Amino acid sequence: MSCFKAPSVPAYAPSYAPSSLSSASSSSSYDGATAGYESGDEVQPGSDGTAPRLSVLEALAGKAVLITGATGYLGGVVLEQLLRVAGSVVGPVYVLARARAGKDPRERVARVLGSGLFTQLRRSHRASLAKGDLMHPGCGISEAALREMAAQPALVVIHSAARIALDDPIQETLRNNYEGTRRLLGLLESRLPNCAGFVHVSTAFVGMNQPHNSVVPERLQPLMFGDQRVDHARLARELMTCDKEMADTRAALLCKNWDLPNTYLLGKHLSEALVEQYHREGRLAGGACIVRPSLVSAIAGAPYPGYVGNLAGPSGYMTAFALGFFNSDSAAWHAWHLLDSVPGDVAAAVTLGAAAALAAGIRSREALHQLTAAAEEAALAAAAAARRREGAASAARRRRSLRIPSVDSPSSDGAGGRPRAHHPDIRAHHPHQYHHRHPSPQTPSAFTDAASVGTAGPLTAAPAAPPAPPSGVTAKVAPGRGGEMLVFHAATSSINPCMHYEAYQLAWRFFSKHTPKWRLGGYAMAGPDYTPVPWKVAFKKRITGVKVALAAGLLGCFGEKRAARRLRTGFTAWSYANDVKHDKTLFFSVRNVLALERCLPPAERASLPLVWRGSWVDFGNTYMAAVCKLFMGVPVPPSTPELPHAFVFQPFEIIPERDWPALAGAPRVSRGGVPVAPPVPVPTAALAAAPAAAAAPASPQSAAAIPEGDDDYTNGADQKTGARAAAAAAEAAATGGVGVGTKAAPAAPVAVEMAGLAG
Repeated sequence: MSCFKAPSVPAYAPSYAPSSLSSASSSSSYDGATAGYESGDEVQPGSDGTAPRLSVLEALAGKAVLITGATGYLGGVVLEQLLRVAGSVVGPVYVLARARAGKDPRERVARVLGSGLFTQLRRSHRASLAKGDLMHPGCGISEAALREMAAQPALVVIHSAARIALDDPIQETLRNNYEGTRRLLGLLESRLPNCAGFVHVSTAFVGMNQPHNSVVPERLQPLMFGDQRVDHARLARELMTCDKEMADTRAALLCKNWDLPNTYLLGKHLSEALVEQYHREGRLAGGACIVRPSLVSAIAGAPYPGYVGNLAGPSGYMTAFALGFFNSDSAAWHAWHLLDSVPGDVAAAVTLGAAAALAAGIRSREALHQLTAAAEEAALAAAAAARRREGAASAARRRRSLRIPSVDSPSSDGAGGRPRAHHPDIRAHHPHQYHHRHPSPQTPSAFTDAASVGTAGPLTAAPAAPPAPPSGVTAKVAPGRGGEMLVFHAATSSINPCMHYEAYQLAWRFFSKHTPKWRLGGYAMAGPDYTPVPWKVAFKKRITGVKVALAAGLLGCFGEKRAARRLRTGFTAWSYANDVKHDKTLFFSVRNVLALERCLPPAERASLPLVWRGSWVDFGNTYMAAVCKLFMGVPVPPSTPELPHAFVFQPFEIIPERDWPALAGAPRVSRGGVPVAPPVPVPTAALAAAPAAAAAPASPQSAAAIPEGDDDYTNGADQKTGARAAAAAAEAAATGGVGVGTKAAPAAPVAVEMAGLAG
């Protein structure tokens, strides 16, 4: 049976139940991480009030969150998920964005908020902006914005900004990905000591240097020169300071030595080593961890099934197939190799789960698995106690039927000549005394492999020390004592695998029925024994490139410039990905993610799916229907019994300039020009009630229910509220922070600041 009960979802949404394509998810045991959950009695940690657990809402309650890359696809999904799931309890949310292509950062953020992804939040969230750029010293963030962030009791940072061009010159890759990460980490260390955790979004394909059919563990795998780890800072400095030609030549040779297919992965390896150094040396108070998504695809569930924001990865594959780029011998993959793709909402949920773990004080691999083992021990103990109670009740019923006096009966003391009834097992009277001397055969499983603990064997199931409280930041740990850095894979190959042949068949069935208006040719069928021939693949790609150039030129002549642009863009994305050097099956371990999932309450496991167990057929149909509308400009194909899908188009909405995000750190004014108090830290006393408030239904006076005319969602207050807040702030300043004869000022709105790379 499945390791976990699938959360219930609406009938129209793709199911998270185990798929027929997944043998791993329905097998008796996945690996050591799931041992003990394959029996008939499923253990659900967290159902017992005494069982250790981790709540994302409680961990993030009252904490500020800084997100980079929110103008990109995955960063935008993380932002939406954070505001929708935890927006009522989380503190101010800051998002870094930069000016680009002549567009002001405020306009770029407004376009993100106007997309169909944010349909549910356009009138309920609050947004602020801090101009900045990870390419500049200090990340280009203003002093006022830095002071505002530093004033928060705790700040969780999610760094998802990156340039994802696979074959960029090495200096361009390092300038965007490595140097941007280095500047951000330096800023956190020097100016934002309240950092309660740093989540670095990398890629699962840093494991591409592993052999075919390898299992890639959730841990750092540093580049090596012989038996020595590569000095990431020295190598990056050497590549950045030499001339461009020499840098590119050396990077190409290094990639060959390390069996890396492109410079993007080389830059990601160096960035991971940089983050691990900060964690190992205890330079960030809240520690650091890494999230590695595989190929990020469309959203599978809420709020917008099928939505995808770019043509990277599987989206480019689908568009290329629909446009007729794939013909006989042009595919660069073996039919039986795995295509590891993860829905965007699952990747975002893993990112938020990682942030919550750090915020709750779980800052090492050892601490996470100890918490999981403790949760399992508590759940097993509760189940054993229930069995003992049931056994005692059954024995009592048998005694009553046989008229045997119970051990507690006053007449059973032997005074009346009647025998005393003794329990056959003295341990029933003192279960705790014998619990550890005679353990039950059903012992908690080991959640770490031997490599994680050396020769000492697996971690014990003894409960770990309680994690730090969700609010505030603990002191920095001593260098080298923080434990092994946490790494989380957002991937599907080891839980719900899908082969290239299966994905190709899904696309062939869908687009043969729903054929786009413009395409280069028919759809070739690839058999289950298809094997690519490198020279044939390269030859067919060149022929397709010529066809694309001619077709795009003709479309431009007939006024179809948009279709021509889509054709060129789709071919570029396809030609990058469709390369034999990327054709390798790797199994990305998700032991840490499964351990994290076990600790979450059932409601949060439903709203934050950390593992994809759904149907690839249902998801694929919804995904391809979305690609038709979002990237090819054709009407949404109808959902039929043969090809059902759940995609419902949500139109883009232009947000008026008056509602664009305000600048963080700058004086806030309402629509009427009345000053509004800036975001303030959430009082500690309010943190305990925050999760309960999040679970309670919204009142008619909540932000989501206030009519648009009565609410300014740029600053979160009308003129009267703004005047009261300004008066309270002035009085507090005049009295040393304590208002005299006034009520507390209303809570400040969630602030969303944006500055950073586009992701």
